[in-house]
Amino acid sequence: MRSTVYNRREIYRRINRSDYHPHVLFWKRKVIQNGGAISSRTLKIINNLYKELKTLSFFNKIKVLNPVIPDSKWAFQIPLIDSTGLYYWTNINDFQSESGGFQLNINGAKSNNGVSSAALSTQFIPSDQLGDIQSFGGTIYLTETSQTAGSDCVMGASDLFRDASFLMEVNNDFYTPGTYSDVFICYDQDNLTTIASSNFTGYISMNRLSNTSAKLFKASSTVSHTMYAENTNSDPGSLPTNPIAIFVEAYAATHINWMGEGKRISFIALHLGLTETESAIFYQVIQKYRRRLGGGFV
Repeated sequence: MRSTVYNRREIYRRINRSDYHPHVLFWKRKVIQNGGAISSRTLKIINNLYKELKTLSFFNKIKVLNPVIPDSKWAFQIPLIDSTGLYYWTNINDFQSESGGFQLNINGAKSNNGVSSAALSTQFIPSDQLGDIQSFGGTIYLTETSQTAGSDCVMGASDLFRDASFLMEVNNDFYTPGTYSDVFICYDQDNLTTIASSNFTGYISMNRLSNTSAKLFKASSTVSHTMYAENTNSDPGSLPTNPIAIFVEAYAATHINWMGEGKRISFIALHLGLTETESAIFYQVIQKYRRRLGGGFV
């Protein structure tokens, strides 16, 4: 019988490997298979994030989660959690290329880089993934922002103008030129929730809890978690049949409202609507993760 003898380094590697959640190792393989890289330190931090979300039962809510990892482009372009089963965000107009307008560092991802046509498709189609669920939302962590004319869409999809829509817009003056606001639309323009923008950076979570309740939450190191806008209009609307895009709005068969080049994002999630308590816990988890990583928080 053949015996196998492991040296101390190999024993430590095998013991240490067993601490990783199988899904995290699956995600790592996806990144490497596509030519990406991820450091052992980052992998441990991601593993802690994944286990913490699982312990807190957030997997019942989360549909797509991208922790915006700076190790490589593929580590960013392949989300950690993806209910579509595709685990791959597709390029819109050469997003992978630095010259095409893509910047990635410890503080997050930044589109455009002087070019107004670089974005990503999550391939998440609300009508397919949600069915008739009325609860939905999105969360980002914004580490840089700017006020640029027009409708700056952080992420979104629409079948018609402001109908059958899911839109997150930050610091835009589309509705009143020269007056900047943050905007959230989930399914119908009657559900539009908007508030005057103050160039806020930090955690922003926009949530539809029912067809009569949409809430916006924000938080940072200097701003306690709070609800800063609410819409109680009654309108069930309809779910978009286009895939939600990042840094742009996927409108019908095209893309509009590119996000301004002055905005950088360090965390992205799509999920069922979060209550104020759930959002506060989610923020704490994200803030802890970004602190461990060493950047991408304010």
